[in-house]
Amino acid sequence: MAKKSTSDKLIEKIELENAEPQKKSLSQIAAKLNTKNGANSAKAEIASKKKGLVKIPTGILPLDYALRGGFPRGRVILLSGKESSWKSTICLRTIAQVQKLGGTAAYIDAERTFDPTWAVAHGIILEQLLILEPETAEQAYNNMTSVILEGIDVVVLDSLNTLSVKKEMWADDKGSEVAGIEVESMGIAQRKTSQFLRNNLGRISKAKTLFMVIAQLRDNLSAGMYGNPEVVVGGRAIKFASSITLMTRQDMSKDKIYRDDEDNIIGKTFKFKLDKNKTGRDGIEDEFIAYGATLDNYTAMLKIGLKEGFIQRPNNKTYICDGKNFNGKAAMLEGLVDDSTGMYNFCEKMLFDIMGTKVYAYNPYEKKQEIEAAAAIEINEDDEGTLIPDEEFDKMVE
Repeated sequence: MAKKSTSDKLIEKIELENAEPQKKSLSQIAAKLNTKNGANSAKAEIASKKKGLVKIPTGILPLDYALRGGFPRGRVILLSGKESSWKSTICLRTIAQVQKLGGTAAYIDAERTFDPTWAVAHGIILEQLLILEPETAEQAYNNMTSVILEGIDVVVLDSLNTLSVKKEMWADDKGSEVAGIEVESMGIAQRKTSQFLRNNLGRISKAKTLFMVIAQLRDNLSAGMYGNPEVVVGGRAIKFASSITLMTRQDMSKDKIYRDDEDNIIGKTFKFKLDKNKTGRDGIEDEFIAYGATLDNYTAMLKIGLKEGFIQRPNNKTYICDGKNFNGKAAMLEGLVDDSTGMYNFCEKMLFDIMGTKVYAYNPYEKKQEIEAAAAIEINEDDEGTLIPDEEFDKMVE
């Protein structure tokens, strides 16, 4: 038998090194990664085992219908629009819905415009709402990181553009001398926002916190004749990080503003558009009617019911719903408003079934108190009355 030459051995070695590795199943790869990375690292799992989105409703029927249930937990939501376009109020409405389920919320009031009376009018429970009024952007982002880590269900930043960085506020590190108005800080606030999002997107997802950011809409003077004259201020980082970007505005058309007999404005129409939606279809445009703090969900339900088919209109005058006939639109609306008919509840159930979400039937907070009680560290007292953790107390008893 001929002896292998050095060149043959080298070729054989190269072929062995380039040999195709033995393929493993995805579950074996996931188990190996979880063992290698440790318990505190990001968990690797098969996509089929990942839980679906739990959505938080806003209570605004057309918006919930467009979102197929509401805003998803564990995601960043960007709301932008002109002044008085219900941006902050949509956030308040969402907080009210969370509180009904037993959740908590934090409101970062950078604008100092939070009104408790207006909040209560929208169903807010003030005892379950934490208000933070940061002086600087750095303080705001640190506080938001803390409340996210504490498991707050909804965090609202109102608004992104009113946050001023420390360099703009104070001339020294101690905060004793006010900085002059001539201090240049272009881009610093945007870099702080980008840094916060990089550090906390994973935490937001893990904590299942709904993070809602309000950004103001400004005029773009450099847009030219054919460019978009409106721009969302605050940098591009928040636009990329957000799963949903919602644009709102008032409809100033004459027939969209509602007045009483004395010609006083009692109701307005607000339009919204889903510019970006990573959890559903984007580009959806719709509107809702508000009479002060009261929403007209009945007109919206009639419109959606005709579109989805659980309210039928065989001719111009007749409306059919749940086997009952109504003569005219006014009669149909009266049937929806009247609680004794059960018509609105029937339509609501039909709509939730069509949307394919259990957002209202499933309460993610129902066992929250039990979980918190089980996870809490018991505190005991030693002989001198000093509070000590439960683990150390057990050692002393032994």
